[in-house]
Amino acid sequence: MDKIRVQAHFSRSLSTYRQAAQVQSAMADALMAALAEVTPRRDFPRILELGCGDGLLSTRIEEQLRYQQLTLVDIVPACAAYHSQRRNASFLAGDMEDMALPAADLVMAGAALQWARDLPALLRRIGSALAPDGMLAFSSFGPENLREIKALTGRSLAYLSMSELITMLEMANFAVLCAREQHSVMTFSTPLAVLRHLRETGVNGVRAERPWTRQALRNFTERYQEQFSLADGQLPLTYHPLWIVAQKRRADGGGCAAAVVARGPMWPCP
Repeated sequence: MDKIRVQAHFSRSLSTYRQAAQVQSAMADALMAALAEVTPRRDFPRILELGCGDGLLSTRIEEQLRYQQLTLVDIVPACAAYHSQRRNASFLAGDMEDMALPAADLVMAGAALQWARDLPALLRRIGSALAPDGMLAFSSFGPENLREIKALTGRSLAYLSMSELITMLEMANFAVLCAREQHSVMTFSTPLAVLRHLRETGVNGVRAERPWTRQALRNFTERYQEQFSLADGQLPLTYHPLWIVAQKRRADGGGCAAAVVARGPMWPCP
């Protein structure tokens, strides 16, 4: 994982991310709904959000939860401008895997943890930052995410399955309270429109083995149309969103609410 490359891509996409990130916006709504489903609690004195970006999730936190301090973290320093007016909030620029994490009663992350180099270690650090009975609520993506791009280019993040994520959380001393996943398919008129969408959301920060050439782009376009064209000529792009709410286990093993079993979609596919 080249974090410098990731930072550069997200920096360039800041002005276009909000309009292009339709799936990520729906995921933020679903994550807030999942948190509300597993606990009636709305008051978390200290909230930490990892990978806050331009504030898709941050705004929902500010509107729906009560807190004394909201700490927002992102690897892109320019994100600070999007949060300067937030209530009782402070912004920290840095890599969530390397920086000291402040103490929190609730940690949230919207479509961010999949960028971790060492997720088990990050989960342990989050657990250390959380208060007893503290909660972790995050959304991410599963193995089928952007499957068309992976099939054509071989480029992809190492997306984890739901079962792998649950195992990691349990090993990091969390009890999973809610876990859901879904497939969402967006459609585009051309392969170039797909690439433009990915660039506008900043998710193309995976290192390429070789740079795009005119011939490589032509081959990509032809193969995308040959392999994935729908009956109406549109081209699909698959997202595999998932979201999890977990609670830090107490030393005595107690303090956890009843688990919510995955029961299917909480929000419709775009």
